[in-house]
Amino acid sequence: MLPAIFNSLNTAKVCIWEILLRWKRTEYGGPGEFMPLVATKPHLHYSLTMMILNKVIDYATSNKESIPKISINVSNSDLMMVDFFDDVMIATERYRDLRKKIIFEVVEYSEILSKKHVKENIINLKNAGFRFAIDDFGCGYSNLNLLSEKHFDFIKIDKSVIGMCDRDTVASETLKFMIKLSESINATLVVEGVETVEHLHLVPKQSNVLIQGFLLSKPVSLTSSLRVCDSVK
Repeated sequence: MLPAIFNSLNTAKVCIWEILLRWKRTEYGGPGEFMPLVATKPHLHYSLTMMILNKVIDYATSNKESIPKISINVSNSDLMMVDFFDDVMIATERYRDLRKKIIFEVVEYSEILSKKHVKENIINLKNAGFRFAIDDFGCGYSNLNLLSEKHFDFIKIDKSVIGMCDRDTVASETLKFMIKLSESINATLVVEGVETVEHLHLVPKQSNVLIQGFLLSKPVSLTSSLRVCDSVK
């Protein structure tokens, strides 16, 4: 499934599609059931990540129209795989232009970046054209040091922040702070959880601010038409 991400300046076109894995047979449960199981088996999760990457590549190579940027969730264990960089480069060798459209999305976890080969994977992939997003920022303990090394091109602020902005001063000030911070470090901020018109009005219209939430779009399948938005730098 593909949740859409829009630019705050133009909510008529999709800027980024986030790839999410879903069971076709829902009687076996949703991601809340199977993802925790997969997370306990790093090599299985890695196989799923590479399968999703190859699905994106197959779709891109068979689609005659230009596609927007694609966000693929990767786990901390994926980043720790020594062969991650080499495997990604081999997979995208036949469609190198896709590298600048792929965003690897990771959940914040400061300790993982202390691993030498993890840093090397991120830096090497960024040098090859790929970009990185940090997901659920602001949920629980947020380490601002994660942003100081500028590994991340996109910061996805947790949906709980926008959800509390209208009744919680801390959440409101957190959103304002993150908008200013992302601009100062030349990152793009993605405000998750925009589900009401009131939420939408809380998000400023800026070129470095993106919006994700059910108000603008529900997830669609990969076979749906992918509209292009060139407004994201």
